[in-house]
Amino acid sequence: LGGISTGQPVVARFAVKPTSSILTPRRTIDVQGHETDILTKGRHDPCVGIRAVP
Repeated sequence: LGGISTGQPVVARFAVKPTSSILTPRRTIDVQGHETDILTKGRHDPCVGIRAVP
């Protein structure tokens, strides 16, 4: 590609929020303090890079 350049390296930074949930049932406690299992439902992409494309 053409353009004006000083020869300096181009530096870019990129950040992606980690997936907020997993599909595996997890042990937790309820508001009364009793042990229970929780299962998250929703979008569970194996690769978050697909969602990162603008």
